[in-house]
Amino acid sequence: MGKNQVNVKNFTKKYFFIMLAAMIISTIVIGITLTIRSANTLKAATRENMLSLSNTAASFLDGNEIKNLSADDAPLTEENGERKEPSQLYKDTAALLARIQTLQENDNIKYIYLVRYEGGKFIFICDPDPEEPAYYGKPVVYTPSQESAWSGTAAVDTDSYEDEWGKYYTAWSPVKANGEVVALVGVDFDAVWFSRQVHDNTPIIILCCLFVLAAGVPVTVVFTKTMRKRFLKLNEEMTALSDDLETIFDEIDGIEKSSEEELPSYDGLDFMTYLNKRTEDMKKRLRDHMEYLHQQANTDYLTKVGNVRAYFEHRERIKAEIKNGTADFAVAMFDINGLKAANDTLGHECGNYLIKSAAKIIKKVFANDPVYRVGGDEFLVILSNVKDVDIQPMLALVDKETEELNKKGNNFNSTLTLSKGYAVFTPEKDTSYKEVFNRADQHMYQDKEDFYRKNGLKH
Repeated sequence: MGKNQVNVKNFTKKYFFIMLAAMIISTIVIGITLTIRSANTLKAATRENMLSLSNTAASFLDGNEIKNLSADDAPLTEENGERKEPSQLYKDTAALLARIQTLQENDNIKYIYLVRYEGGKFIFICDPDPEEPAYYGKPVVYTPSQESAWSGTAAVDTDSYEDEWGKYYTAWSPVKANGEVVALVGVDFDAVWFSRQVHDNTPIIILCCLFVLAAGVPVTVVFTKTMRKRFLKLNEEMTALSDDLETIFDEIDGIEKSSEEELPSYDGLDFMTYLNKRTEDMKKRLRDHMEYLHQQANTDYLTKVGNVRAYFEHRERIKAEIKNGTADFAVAMFDINGLKAANDTLGHECGNYLIKSAAKIIKKVFANDPVYRVGGDEFLVILSNVKDVDIQPMLALVDKETEELNKKGNNFNSTLTLSKGYAVFTPEKDTSYKEVFNRADQHMYQDKEDFYRKNGLKH
């Protein structure tokens, strides 16, 4: 073996290790990028959901009433103190927060409460938690976003904090009275759940990266060996040319003939085609992964209908349509009767059966319109381009489908019934989405009251 041949082999070995190192580094970078982007996507979706919920709560609260909330209204004013009967104002405020809290069931949002800035610190003024409520005046753990919210701009903590109830991120939204901030709505999101979701995605990304390496290394070896053979052949030809000048023309003729033949190209087109295909596959995996995260962030895990976050996004689009005069919609609301009793007496497995059955029926009847689960036992449908006469038959069909389901029976010996209510947007009298929502909500709860009264039940 000549010196030139050794140099060629050394060159191809060096080229191989450079390519291998570049592949490993690029795979690691892709893995890190995927992990970071997955975490950022999940965090952005969670922050948006938290702000939507806290802003919704703040919009429903009357700032002038909250301004008057004091220690005299609260049931508890010191640690481990005696409970007293709260005022009606406190009861109404806690009930409203508790109602909104039903939207939190599948979003890992643990607590919602009111705080106020007094005596140089933020303190609890209303906590609807029935088990471990904070007493009035209890100091709140300080976070930088509180200052932003107290100045009038809703904000979410970028870093988690920890207190006696756990580790959380918190969204803060101001409650105003005559333009003055009088309280903040706080919404706590479970930071431990967020970290676990990020960690659960990491093994999948690592497996994808290992697969890329496992497929890429053999290809690199084959490509390098092919290049080495071509360099060795070229070296032999150059050596032969230098041995005998008398044969130079014959060698040139040989080269010309060989140049007319279809030889493998120097840059290895087959290999590049493979790399290009692998790159496209990787990009497709990234797109699929991002689409999966977005779908997960907008889908209720139990029923597979839209969740609260998806509903809030749709609601914002409708608000814009109302503003520009193109809105044409109706809101239909459904509530499962007796779900709590079913959970308490027959177990949560029965409750889940009722929830999933209700979602299936509503999706079947309203197949052309988006269905959202907006509470533990509440569903909402936003219909487009419909009138009253169009909705009544659809509600009747819901009742029919429910009756058919109950006739079939189930393992829990339970019966599904739904309270219903709807409202159609009327441009002549409706100026906001909230007005339509409130009418539908009132009709639904009137239907529920009629059901319980008719059947002699309490709720």
